[in-house]
Amino acid sequence: MMSKAQFVKLLRESTITQAYITGCVVTTCCVMWAMGNPIPEALQTILIIVVGFFFGSKAANLSKKEQ
Repeated sequence: MMSKAQFVKLLRESTITQAYITGCVVTTCCVMWAMGNPIPEALQTILIIVVGFFFGSKAANLSKKEQ
């Protein structure tokens, strides 16, 4: 379980916010796809940007920690 200090640190680094936004966008697209609704092109673009930013920031943080 996460401690309060660790939660505040991650919130300051916006890790939790990034994960929440990414999860919401991915979930929305998956639900629309499962219901058979077309996913608008604008939402597809947002999905690509959000997921790319999420994983890109994870890779940048990982490489920063290794140095």
